[in-house]
Amino acid sequence: LWRAYCLFQLGQYERARETYSDLLSGETNDVPEDIGLYLACVYFILGRYRDSEEVALSVEGGDPELKNRILLHVACKNDDETKVAKYRQDLTTSIEDQISAAAVEFSFRRRYQESDNICKTILSEEKDALALYVYIAMCLFKMGF
Repeated sequence: LWRAYCLFQLGQYERARETYSDLLSGETNDVPEDIGLYLACVYFILGRYRDSEEVALSVEGGDPELKNRILLHVACKNDDETKVAKYRQDLTTSIEDQISAAAVEFSFRRRYQESDNICKTILSEEKDALALYVYIAMCLFKMGF
């Protein structure tokens, strides 16, 4: 499990995919439920959006918020507004979900003010989330400030 995680973080996505796939097809029963979602993340990064969606939808259990975020971003890449609206509505107030919401508003819907507002809300609670300042700057740039 840690090997696959490290490979993913190092950008060795194909090797991470192989490792996660081996874990899923192995004989062991102590594989965490989230492994399928991690594999879906790898497929997403590799640009294999159909595979990412299929794997994510096949996972029973695991982290429902992560599953929803994966499906949301796949829907964006597939330009499926109906699914985007559904998965966007299912986002929670967690920081990870709100960052995903900001990304969707910025990249897919091009609603820069909404993305800016989400980032500022997160920053009001998480002062150390310094990367959000970059996103706010990008929003301001896109809005012509």
